[in-house]
Amino acid sequence: MMVRVIVLLIFSQLLTSCFVSKDGPEGTLKGFIARQFSGNVSKGEILGDTTGALYNEYNNMSDELFDKIYKSNKYKKGKINIHFKKCNENKCSITYSINYNMRIKKGAGTEVEIKKMATLLKNEKDIWKISNIMNIKTYYEPSEIIVK
Repeated sequence: MMVRVIVLLIFSQLLTSCFVSKDGPEGTLKGFIARQFSGNVSKGEILGDTTGALYNEYNNMSDELFDKIYKSNKYKKGKINIHFKKCNENKCSITYSINYNMRIKKGAGTEVEIKKMATLLKNEKDIWKISNIMNIKTYYEPSEIIVK
């Protein structure tokens, strides 16, 4: 009987460790961003990372608009920098920037840097979900001057 209880406890611990991010809120946010730039993300994956108003925003987005934004190959992710993180047990605010290249036409593109602030909440299953993302500042640097 005692062996069954121990085996059950070990199995349940292993099972829950597969679903709880070991990197905490920062890992959840970085995974979310990586999936967005993959060019092959599903709406379900994005909804799985979000909660609250952000969840509703993605859920209400038409499939056509979602595909236009997230299934494009004109974005190439650069790097993610975490600037500030303030967390307590159930809520975390992270200020970060994303650098990426956006292709405008063949041979011409723009380097983009966006500074953002994300709010993440821990749900009842101890999984961090993104509840809000706010743009703070955007900087564009064209790689080619286009004269019309």
